[in-house]
Amino acid sequence: MTLQSFFLLCFFVGLFWSALTMLAGGGHAWHLPGFVHHGGFHVHGHGHGGGRGGGLSAINPSTVAAFLAWFGGVGYLFIHHSATWAAAAVGAGTLAGLGAGAVVF
Repeated sequence: MTLQSFFLLCFFVGLFWSALTMLAGGGHAWHLPGFVHHGGFHVHGHGHGGGRGGGLSAINPSTVAAFLAWFGGVGYLFIHHSATWAAAAVGAGTLAGLGAGAVVF
């Protein structure tokens, strides 16, 4: 798999996952083990209250989907439409993905 193909795969997985998350109510409809009703992972244990757990985590289905879509899209554009190095494309994609995830969070 080439780096260009990897970026495209990340983009389409993130795009599909974003659409799926949106159709599922922004993650509110996810009631899987290990998830809070808002789509975030528990910080500690499985309980919904008390202790350190129960809050919305920065790593949740919506933020992961945004990261993948932006990482893949920006990385693909950098590697396909310019003469940048692979490291620059990965770096730019990572920064864009982290920024998109932060905005969604």
